[in-house]
Amino acid sequence: MKAIKDMWLIQIEITNGFVGHHKKTYFIDLEMIEKAIDSLEGFEGGIGIMGGEPAFHPKFVEICKLLQKKVPPEKRYLWTTGYKWEE
Repeated sequence: MKAIKDMWLIQIEITNGFVGHHKKTYFIDLEMIEKAIDSLEGFEGGIGIMGGEPAFHPKFVEICKLLQKKVPPEKRYLWTTGYKWEE
């Protein structure tokens, strides 16, 4: 396994939820997500959020604002199916 400093990207899985696909859906709370981002201060690579479907997280908008505040645009990544993208 590579050392964190040698990776080009680290992804934070914020939920396993995907429109009813899991009986035991979890959502990482905003405080934990902020701690995860803060723990990567000085990391040279990208920081992304993912999950079953990140937009399914009830705090998705707040999470995006947190990423905007703490991670430069060129190092910010999001993996999504586009769920709720029209909203």
